[in-house]
Amino acid sequence: MATVVIGALLAVGLVLALRGAVKHFRGQGGCCGGGDEPLPEKRLEGPITGRKIVYIEGMRCESCARRVAFLLSGMEGTSARVELPEKRAVVSFTRPVRDEEIRAALADSGYEIAAIEQEGASA
Repeated sequence: MATVVIGALLAVGLVLALRGAVKHFRGQGGCCGGGDEPLPEKRLEGPITGRKIVYIEGMRCESCARRVAFLLSGMEGTSARVELPEKRAVVSFTRPVRDEEIRAALADSGYEIAAIEQEGASA
């Protein structure tokens, strides 16, 4: 009887581990300690005057994407949307935003900015 119970517990553990591994490799798991709840998108007051595309290395999951969006949206007059499969963030702004400000927002976060490109209106 004990063998059956131990076997059942091992089978349940294996199923849960496989499910977690599949979520992780799809970029849906909380590999970086975050939850599954999306952050609300920051609403900007005033007209959007431009956008910058920020290419970011080191994002592996939705938790990473939420953290990057939170850090970039923390700058005054900015709102960020992260596109995890493309490994980039689109930062919209209502005031001129220098590349140095974007780099500072992600400094010491564990993510590396590969490139920053201007999109749309001038900053």
